[in-house]
Amino acid sequence: MSQRTRIKLYAVLCMAGLLALAAREIDFGPTINLQRDIVILNDGIADEEMLAMLQDFLHRRFSLPVHVVKKPLALPAAARPKKPQWDMKDLLEAVISRVRGEGRCVLLTCKDTYTRDMNWSTGLARCNGTTAIVSVCRLNPSFWGDAYDRAWHYKRVRKIVLHELGHTFGQCDHCGDWACAIHGSGSIGEIDQTGEDYCKRCDAIANAAIAAIRGEPKTAR
Repeated sequence: MSQRTRIKLYAVLCMAGLLALAAREIDFGPTINLQRDIVILNDGIADEEMLAMLQDFLHRRFSLPVHVVKKPLALPAAARPKKPQWDMKDLLEAVISRVRGEGRCVLLTCKDTYTRDMNWSTGLARCNGTTAIVSVCRLNPSFWGDAYDRAWHYKRVRKIVLHELGHTFGQCDHCGDWACAIHGSGSIGEIDQTGEDYCKRCDAIANAAIAAIRGEPKTAR
């Protein structure tokens, strides 16, 4: 075998290896069909009561079918952490690329997360999209040195899930009403100060989006 042939063969093998690596990074899980439902993707949450609570809460709040997908989500190399925390934007993009349908998807994760403009973050969503991420890690009172309180922890989780879903429903900005779940929060203390449901304005926006998810015709105004 000539040197030129060996070089060509080596180049072909390298290219095949790169293509295989790219395929592994792209194909990181099955496509999730949201249909017209709310799907909770369980990313490492061992608390079955939390999942059941959230499933029941979202079903009662939005009158949509709610399903929990417990199969761990395999993430591409791009979404792996470069430090002890995970980049929420990378996680969000990873999930968005795998969901289809008119419903909503919430990735509920136990990972400690951050955004590129905040040292830590509890949630992120695509405005007017289908997908949101909520990290329960820092919503746990124990994380901050307080005694564990399940009711306290669950209340925070519900608030953040409502907040991020509100963005997917079309409320792209933060609400100015502290009694509204879509009010912005820059600390865990501020999360505790926000309301546990939407204000009238944000509720109207959510209701219009939910009607569209159900396939209901638009009503004339």
